[in-house]
Amino acid sequence: MRPIFDESGTTVAFKQGEDLFALDGTHLAAFDGEWLVNHGGKPVAYFALGWLRDMGGDCIAFMDGASGGPITPLTRMPPIPPAAGLTPMPSIPGLSPIPPLPSVKWSSVGWRGLQKLM
Repeated sequence: MRPIFDESGTTVAFKQGEDLFALDGTHLAAFDGEWLVNHGGKPVAYFALGWLRDMGGDCIAFMDGASGGPITPLTRMPPIPPAAGLTPMPSIPGLSPIPPLPSVKWSSVGWRGLQKLM
C-alpha cells in the first residue's frame, strides 16, 4: 500500500492497486483509469501524475513523487498500512467527465470534502 498525503503532509489514505483505503482499512473508492469513483460509480476526483484533484482541477492530496502541482509539504512518517478491508462489488461506471485542467493550487474542498463524496 502506498500512502496518500493531504496538504499538511499527513497520511489520509492508502492506495493499493486500483483501490483507495482509509487508515483503518475501510474501502473508500476505486480508481477507474484516471478517475476516482465512489461505490455508486460516480467520479469524485481526478488522479494524474501523483495528484488527486477536485473536479475543477485543484489539488486535494498527493503521493510521493507527484509532479505538476503546488509545492508539496514535508510529509510525516505514514502509519503502518492497515489490512485491507473487503472491496465491494464494482458498480457499473457511467460516462467519465472531461478531465479538468490541472492547477497548481490547493483545493478548497480538501480531504474532508472529498470524503463526503465517497
